Amino acid sequence: MGPQIITCGPIVDGPDPAAMGPTIVVKDAGEARWAVDSLKQRGADCVKVYDRVPRDAYFAIIDEARQQALPVVGHVPLSITSLEASDAGQKSIEHLGTILEGSSSLGSELLKSEASPTSVADPSEIPRRLAARGTRMLDSYDLQRAHEIFEHLVRNQTWQVPTLQIKWAQTFIDDLARKGDDRLKYIPQSDREWWSPSRNFFARYRTSDYISFRKRLWQKELNLVGAMRRSGVSFMAGTDLGGPYTFPGFSFAS
Repeated sequence: MGPQIITCGPIVDGPDPAAMGPTIVVKDAGEARWAVDSLKQRGADCVKVYDRVPRDAYFAIIDEARQQALPVVGHVPLSITSLEASDAGQKSIEHLGTILEGSSSLGSELLKSEASPTSVADPSEIPRRLAARGTRMLDSYDLQRAHEIFEHLVRNQTWQVPTLQIKWAQTFIDDLARKGDDRLKYIPQSDREWWSPSRNFFARYRTSDYISFRKRLWQKELNLVGAMRRSGVSFMAGTDLGGPYTFPGFSFAS
């Protein structure tokens, strides 16, 4: 007796991969097709793509996976849009993909800046840049553009996995840390230490403008999910387990 597990195997990402854990790195269409064939031979049930898959490699993955009868799921690579991913046949999009960028009147500009990061000496510069870019994205939200994307998602039967649980925890991590939680007794000490806002890599370098932006983004994404649902977009549940205050089992139920 046990659960039925559907697994993607190693994540497929591009050069300088953003994915952590087992990863297949592809830099062109030929390597992309080889990756899909390899996953098929290893018994994967689907192909999970990630942020830095190059554009030509992405569409090669989609084509080869279709021939191999493997669904493509995962992130929307920075080289394409969520609308393109849906039209290409990606079956599910995690974390809302780049729907907000696509719904912005500055969409192409925002995606280009995201795909062309520059190195920084001060780690706090990263959240500053994210807050500045994100604020522009929210300020330029276009409802008509958003509904056009929703129509494609519905027509293409592209599922959404918003993972709102971890987005909520990342946004309000300071409040959660102060309040405490009885469920922490189920979390290993090493993980509890990493969850601390003063030690967690994604929280320790935050700036005040980034914290304000995250709270605004949280409300916008919550509203976005409601709007997609009313438009007929299909959803699957997921928590993106591993982040601070995302508890195995409990967070899925909540």
